[in-house]
Amino acid sequence: MLYLKCEKCGEVLKGRETTISLAIKGLEMIYLKSLFEDFCKYLDGKLRWTETKHKEWTDSILKFFSEKNKAEVIPYVEEFNHMMVDYIWRYNPERYSMFDIELAVEHEGQEKDITTLVEKEIQHLIDLKARNKVGIFYPRMGDEKEFIKKIKNRIASQSTAFKINDEKYLIILGYATTKMGKRAILFKGFILDQNGTLQEQMEQTILQKPSIKT
Repeated sequence: MLYLKCEKCGEVLKGRETTISLAIKGLEMIYLKSLFEDFCKYLDGKLRWTETKHKEWTDSILKFFSEKNKAEVIPYVEEFNHMMVDYIWRYNPERYSMFDIELAVEHEGQEKDITTLVEKEIQHLIDLKARNKVGIFYPRMGDEKEFIKKIKNRIASQSTAFKINDEKYLIILGYATTKMGKRAILFKGFILDQNGTLQEQMEQTILQKPSIKT
């Protein structure tokens, strides 16, 4: 068994054919756990749950991904509003012999109904061929367990003919909360594989943007 060590996070990875292939070609690999941690760190103190307008909130979310892309050694080609999803990274055909989508991001900040979210937003991610898919939502906390169950089932029901080997999903759920007496946001991250099986679960609490006193 061949093992590869990630230069970014130091994690030792069991060698799979697709992972080894990417490493040999020198392509950047995305680690969704690190992406979640960077996401939370970037948004810490930037958002106000009840006061930040929807467009400003979405712009802040997508700005994180755009700035992260610009920081890559070889940035991806980024596109906004691509085929029913908000944002994607794809390989630059001028540098690589492919135009595959490496990352797809869907953010929905207003819809709370979990059935609607699965049938529309999650289905948009499923329909798109991409190695890494990120969905960011704000359901009611009491619906979380059922929401994740529905997402797992919807992913599992997708025909294998339309899946990419080792494609993964990062589902991020946000909730208003408090931290040490201050307004905060709890983000929960769920990493699912191409069959909808839960691989890892994480959570971080960040502070909200301080209110402006007049």
